[in-house]
Amino acid sequence: MNIRVKPAAVEAPPSDRRVEPQFKVVSLGGERKAFRLEGVFWTAMETIARLNRRSLPAEIAATLAKAGPGSNQSAYLRARCAADLLDLWSVAEARSAAPAWDRVIDTMPCAAFVASRTGRVLKLNAAMVALLARKDVAASNEVPPGLELAAQVAARLKDGDEDTIVCNAVFRQGERRAVVRARLVNAGPDARSMVLGFADDAA
Repeated sequence: MNIRVKPAAVEAPPSDRRVEPQFKVVSLGGERKAFRLEGVFWTAMETIARLNRRSLPAEIAATLAKAGPGSNQSAYLRARCAADLLDLWSVAEARSAAPAWDRVIDTMPCAAFVASRTGRVLKLNAAMVALLARKDVAASNEVPPGLELAAQVAARLKDGDEDTIVCNAVFRQGERRAVVRARLVNAGPDARSMVLGFADDAA
């Protein structure tokens, strides 16, 4: 007598919409463009856009403006999104040490600031806010400016071999920019995740 055993049914793994590709059309500069990205990237980009006080199309346009000619735009959006998330992670780590530096920065008589090495300003003291205002950049701790450092300066900060680096720090708020001569010092839990800046110029 032959007995046939029916194989057990194999259940398909539950679907995860976060990793399923989603097709969206956005308007960039009056031109409609279509992108097919996994759901997690759309969610992350919407979050980053809110942090940057931009709409999703404006965030995509600002990101793609940095892409080189002939770049695969969808791949570039994924890569930049991952890089931005790593930046936010770095900022979160830096903020865990920031309260200890808040009091120090606030009591400095000179213009001073705390920032992540990725260019996110974590704290400005009153003298720094006033200095930026004189340079026509309206900034505050509630609406912090962006910070740009030359690539070689960022590399030197990352190496952590120098106690102090004197350089030009560029602060941006919208279309306005202010160049401040500053002394930068590594600080933070690992002496690399956070930067203290002290303005050399009072003009």
